[in-house]
Amino acid sequence: MLMTMKQSNDSGPENYEFITEPSPIEPEGPIRLLGGNTETMGRLQVKINNEWGTVCNYGWTQKNAALVCQQLGFVLNPDDWMVERNELPDAGTTEKIILSNVRCDDFDMDITKCEAESANSFENSCTHENDVGVKCYKTSWAGVRFAGLAERSNIQYLTIEQSGLLDYATNSFKPALQLDFARHNFENIKITNNFHDGLGVLYSDIYTDDTINIIKNSEFTNNKGAGISLKQYGLNIYASNIEGNKIGIKHDSSISGLKQREFTGWFVDQEESYVYRPILIPYYSSLNKIELQHGESKYLVTQKVKGEIITDKYIIRCDPGWVIGIQLLNPIENRSTEEIFIVDSLAHTEKSTRWSLKARSYCIPNYFKQLRNYLRV
Repeated sequence: MLMTMKQSNDSGPENYEFITEPSPIEPEGPIRLLGGNTETMGRLQVKINNEWGTVCNYGWTQKNAALVCQQLGFVLNPDDWMVERNELPDAGTTEKIILSNVRCDDFDMDITKCEAESANSFENSCTHENDVGVKCYKTSWAGVRFAGLAERSNIQYLTIEQSGLLDYATNSFKPALQLDFARHNFENIKITNNFHDGLGVLYSDIYTDDTINIIKNSEFTNNKGAGISLKQYGLNIYASNIEGNKIGIKHDSSISGLKQREFTGWFVDQEESYVYRPILIPYYSSLNKIELQHGESKYLVTQKVKGEIITDKYIIRCDPGWVIGIQLLNPIENRSTEEIFIVDSLAHTEKSTRWSLKARSYCIPNYFKQLRNYLRV
């Protein structure tokens, strides 16, 4: 900041007029982003041997951009980090291009220390049209998550904003409000200005006879990802506002192996005071009969078995006039020797309808429709 003091010509008491002019602030580190609409975006410049210059985008990678963002105290969003040529600001083109083919590894902490070609190695082979532009995100909190074993909830007057960063080190983002196994109701909630999806649903409880998964009078606006993202259908949305997001409503049924393992990690045996009581197969006895009461849900969890091959049968029943709904929350891995067959009759005959969970796993989780009041597993 430049300050100039001038004395007044008046003969009276001395008056002073201050004129201020902004001057550029020198960044503390050897990198900076110029010309962007915000401090998190712009043309990349680095300082080498006390000289500022731009970086040629030849060989530029997401890993390099992530290091730049972390050096600046920001984070990279893997879905939104590239700055196209027509998006590059005009600032920064008066300096030379001093780096190209930058190659950083997992151990580098400074983009200027990464292996790269200096200006002498690529003279006249790169122009400012090929300068690197970087888009970063500010750090944030993760948001709210209802895990797979969360009991039914009725939520009102909830606001979530400026969230979405799950892990700074791995540049992982998540929905501001994540439902691992949706069986909740929301009314008058506001999910806005988040760095990823607004509401994200992994699985939905689609067979309950209760009134759940209803969203009323809510707002999903100005989120960097989708307003609502679904892996499985099952929501009922009324009188709600979805606008200003990158995508309004997104449906993508694929689930990565990492997310699937993380989800099923919740389904472990809990303390006796906990409501979750899984039926562990093949260790469950009770004459291998499982009774379902009206509106009741039970979890069947298969266990690893070492040694000899074990074959067992279970009969699942419910009251007459009702049917059994099944959802497979953790498909069998292709490399597993485990096999599960479901038969819709008490006696397994040639006319019985039989499903193999392994063979038909590509239809999971929404393959099973409502079945009869008895099953054989």
